[in-house]
Amino acid sequence: PTAGNYLYYTNKSNALDVSNKIVQNMNCSKGNSEMALACLCNSSIENLTKTYGYRQTKPIVDGYSFSFYPPAAIEKGKYNQNLTLMLRNNDYEHPLCFQVPDMNSTDALSK
Repeated sequence: PTAGNYLYYTNKSNALDVSNKIVQNMNCSKGNSEMALACLCNSSIENLTKTYGYRQTKPIVDGYSFSFYPPAAIEKGKYNQNLTLMLRNNDYEHPLCFQVPDMNSTDALSK
């Protein structure tokens, strides 16, 4: 999906559901959020990668960074019109390592 498509964005509730499932699958759900974060930080990269799986990151319409669905905000003029710089993403960029596909996490961390 492209940045102009509503499927490209997610909401805070969906993002928290996915995060909570990852925390549960990593057996880090005992205690409060600080304990869960400490558990995840002490987990192996192999377990994190296996549990996280193949997921694409998405911008979250959270009312803070994105108050509105961005294309609708632009259409309705609900954005800072005094911007001197605008950035965008590349919908065709893949954050995967295609140059060294056989690299394992130990090799990746040692470089």
